[in-house]
Amino acid sequence: MDKKTDALNILEEGLCELESKKGSISTAVQKLARASSMLGEDAIYAWTQMQLGNVQYTAILEKLFNFLNEDPKEDEAIEARNKKRESILESAKKLNISFSDSNNINELYTHKSTEASGGLNSIVLIEQIAERLSKLKKGNDGTHYVYNINSHLSYINKHCYSYISSLIDKLKYSGTVKSSFDLLKDAVDDKFLEINPELAEQLMLAFKSISSDNKEEWSQALTTCRRLLESLADNLYPANDKIINNRTFEPPRDCRRLNFLREYDNENTKLYP
Repeated sequence: MDKKTDALNILEEGLCELESKKGSISTAVQKLARASSMLGEDAIYAWTQMQLGNVQYTAILEKLFNFLNEDPKEDEAIEARNKKRESILESAKKLNISFSDSNNINELYTHKSTEASGGLNSIVLIEQIAERLSKLKKGNDGTHYVYNINSHLSYINKHCYSYISSLIDKLKYSGTVKSSFDLLKDAVDDKFLEINPELAEQLMLAFKSISSDNKEEWSQALTTCRRLLESLADNLYPANDKIINNRTFEPPRDCRRLNFLREYDNENTKLYP
């Protein structure tokens, strides 16, 4: 079993946890953490670590919350405040925490900055607190409040579901698109080899150039594609002195000759016996 297939199975198990009435959000987050690590989805992995209470990640949130809670000193320059903020954001960036979308600062602050909602504790502990409050049949235990805890769990559940669903779609359908493209490319390669092996070689060179990170190679790919069209036209419908519907088919008119093949059937173009 390859890594992507293994990750897909783990994600589907996580999705089942979230969709089941008896499922566990913490189990789903743990599965998302494992899958995102396997797939190299660093930003998603960072999100899971914040929910799982990884101190390396929650320490960044604690610094951010302390900064937001500070009353700026009168003699503290705006530039100094900005530097402090940038330092926190830079530390977050190193851990792939971007503070956008599911890491929206306002949302994070609402659910993770107070003890009433479970704060920076692990989702495992927060679920345990929710279960204990449910058994007590009270709105709070003096520290944690049912409404805040449930809101925190809802936040984690919502974003975990979104992440898992998007990764499943990506793994399932990006592979399908690639396979379809490969099938089409193979069919074109075979047809070009049948017409003229040089055409297949030109197509290969074009793909190689366009896949490069070098912009100069992209320019070369365009040149190769132009030559490919010229060669294709010469092989399928060579230049001639005919005039059809006021159109000529001399050598420079390679695109016109290819369009002509598309507009008329095989009998008129006499490409086939």
